[in-house]
Amino acid sequence: MPTLCLSAHPAYLIRRGTQDVPILGRYRETAREETQVRVLTEATAAIGGFGARVRGADPEASFLISVTLRADGRKPWGFDAAYLDGSLGHMAFLHRRDAAATLPSAHAGQRRTP
Repeated sequence: MPTLCLSAHPAYLIRRGTQDVPILGRYRETAREETQVRVLTEATAAIGGFGARVRGADPEASFLISVTLRADGRKPWGFDAAYLDGSLGHMAFLHRRDAAATLPSAHAGQRRTP
């Protein structure tokens, strides 16, 4: 039976063109958990439950859930597609930020010389 390794990492979403892009924070993971799953619905439930527990500890937190599998099992059918389209739930706990407010200017920190 596959074992999912879940970890929460501080992060937020910004809009770049037509895509939402997750930006990881500077801090390490805030929580970690392992759980065994057989099918995709169990995986999404485990990820949602983990995220809810992390959010319960810090209601204002914005985080990305990293999902890896131990080498002792195979991914449930449909796992990769769910990861790519976001239906796995690993990005459900991200807050959106304005890209202009969070990204430094290309010239930030540079001094002008006369």
